[in-house]
Amino acid sequence: ENISIMPCLSVLRVYLCPKLKVLPDYLLQTTTLQKLRILQCPSMEELPILEDHIFLPRLSSLRIEYCPKLKLLPDSLLQITTLKELGMEGSPLLEKRYEEGKGEDWRKISHIPHIMRSA
Repeated sequence: ENISIMPCLSVLRVYLCPKLKVLPDYLLQTTTLQKLRILQCPSMEELPILEDHIFLPRLSSLRIEYCPKLKLLPDSLLQITTLKELGMEGSPLLEKRYEEGKGEDWRKISHIPHIMRSA
């Protein structure tokens, strides 16, 4: 039950995976992950929802770029207090949902100091 894959993983970049629809849950079960970047995964529809007992105490940067089908970010990721950077460039559904002051879930990310969107 306790899967320990890449227990020292600190940076994970998923790049150019056109058929990838979702990340496996176990990839986010590391307590050492500091930076997660998902770039140009046009079929990605969701990120794993972390269970209550699984958290990423060191995650400081989350960048989701050019993933046009991704509609929302799991609350469990957005509640991480160490998260200092969130990027959503080229992901229009995310940008709309988390638009500053207007998006339905803006309040969930308003505590993050650096938020990057498409220009």
